[in-house]
Amino acid sequence: IQRLSKKDKLNKVYCDAICAYASRCPISPDVIPLIYEVIQIQPDRVRAWKHWAYFNFGCTKIPENSENCTEYATNAIRGFSKLVKITSPSLHYLCQLCALFFTYGPKLHNFKAAAENLTSLTSSSVIQIIPQLIVQFDHPNKDVRETVYTIIKNFGGKHFQALAMPLCLISNTSLSTQSSQSFRDFMSQMMTDHRSVMEEAKNFADSMVNIAITDVEKVLELLDIVINYQHPNNHV
Repeated sequence: IQRLSKKDKLNKVYCDAICAYASRCPISPDVIPLIYEVIQIQPDRVRAWKHWAYFNFGCTKIPENSENCTEYATNAIRGFSKLVKITSPSLHYLCQLCALFFTYGPKLHNFKAAAENLTSLTSSSVIQIIPQLIVQFDHPNKDVRETVYTIIKNFGGKHFQALAMPLCLISNTSLSTQSSQSFRDFMSQMMTDHRSVMEEAKNFADSMVNIAITDVEKVLELLDIVINYQHPNNHV
């Protein structure tokens, strides 16, 4: 690599050498500048972006790099965002992207750009990470929550059927009553905008529950309730 770097014009051979070197190296901040050179020379090289994303992501896990974690996280998000764009939608890249964004949130150097990358994801990408998005509905940071709401709203405008059952489940659990007011307002708005679909989803879910629970199981459940109620320290 040192010999090739002395040439006036850095070429594919130089980039290949760096990528091969990165493939053999343990995670280290020292390799990141070399990978960056490859990205500058070959901005659409998938292998280089993989190394860039994973080396930066790996550096966020090294205790000695705690002071620069935000910078590495920012770089890793850039890498995974690029990989999502230049490859077919990959659940692995999408999950890593979400994990970094939800963990570091507004601490990121390019929070606005990271949020825009998520809100501009294609439907084929969003549908893969619906569970990851839904569990962040009540994220402690307002800007992160708004980003999640925007993704779901944009996706739901064209493909609400894919959200109906998860939202129906949430609305029927204690999560909906224990969550923040902003979350409850969001849920209420989504259900109002798509009332007929939500009613169909609820009817379907109720019918599946009725089929799944036999009459014998219902009787046993009632007996448990009576027994628990009779116990002075375990009222239900």
